[in-house]
Amino acid sequence: MPVASGGRRSAGPTLAFPADVAFARAFERGEIPPPAFHHVDHLRLAWAYLHESATIEAATARMQTALRRFAADAGAPAKYSDALTVRWVAAVAAARAAWPDADFDGLLRACPQLLDKGSIHAR
Repeated sequence: MPVASGGRRSAGPTLAFPADVAFARAFERGEIPPPAFHHVDHLRLAWAYLHESATIEAATARMQTALRRFAADAGAPAKYSDALTVRWVAAVAAARAAWPDADFDGLLRACPQLLDKGSIHAR
C-alpha cells in the first residue's frame, strides 16, 4: 500500500509497477550513470522506495543512503543534500496520498509542480 504523510500507510492501491522497482534496483547496482539520472528519476526512485517501505521515514532513509552513495561514486559528494532529499520524499509522499489511485506517470500529470526542481525551495 502507498505510504501517506505522517509515516502511516494510506488506504489506496499499490501502484508501483515492476518497471519502477526494476529502476530502483538498477540504480542501487550502479547501472544508471550520473548524466542519465535526472530530476524525474529522483522522483521515480522516491516513488519506488515509498512503495517498498513501511513508513515515509524508512523510504527517506533508503533514499538518503542511495543518493549519498551515488553522489560519492560520481565524485561529487557535495552535490547531495539531506534537506532536499527529505523535502522531495515528503512531497512525493504527499502527492501519493492526495492521488492514491495514480501510477507514477499519472501522479506527475496530477502534480506537475513535482517536475519543477525549484518548487521545493518555495516551500
